[in-house]
Amino acid sequence: MFWIEQTGLQNIADFESLKAVLGAVRIYDNALLSDITPLSDFYFIDDIYVTGNPLISECCMVLQLKDDNILAGSFEVANNGTDCTSFFEVLEYCQDSDNDGIIDNNDNCPDNSNSTQSDNDGDGIGDGCDNCPLDANASQEDSDGNGIGDVCDTGQNIIGVYNEVGDIYNESSTNGIILKAIDGTCYRIIVNSEGGVDIYDMPCL
Repeated sequence: MFWIEQTGLQNIADFESLKAVLGAVRIYDNALLSDITPLSDFYFIDDIYVTGNPLISECCMVLQLKDDNILAGSFEVANNGTDCTSFFEVLEYCQDSDNDGIIDNNDNCPDNSNSTQSDNDGDGIGDGCDNCPLDANASQEDSDGNGIGDVCDTGQNIIGVYNEVGDIYNESSTNGIILKAIDGTCYRIIVNSEGGVDIYDMPCL
């Protein structure tokens, strides 16, 4: 069994040599210990207990170990710091709705996978869910409900023939639609004779 019980312990990274633990790991009553992320370097066969460590918060590492089936037995989280005083608190705090490795509380797009957390306009809304990724608009207001934020909605969304569902229709079989990517690169998109899409990079106009 591997015990981490010293009252003055501040860092468990010092136990780096113990990559495989055949018994239980008990981290308890460490008044100065604040970081348990090095637990990701360990392989647990049985049980783990993290209790009575007042500075430890965000015990998502423990939940991750459990979800990855590294723990064969049971675990307990109790009486630690913020967001780590009980299993239910950890479960609530450490949710990752889009499974991108960033918990919802820290994710700038909690419902859209975006592990890079890119945010080109710096408004706190990740590019993957920002309705104006190039223009700061933290409120995400979209008065007409067309998916384009008010700050960048010019109203010019009609090419060729407009239909009732609001689609863009281009009747030309040789010309496509030119779109500018978030990084500023422009692409021409053309539907080929098989119904597939051909994409060509091109200078922006």
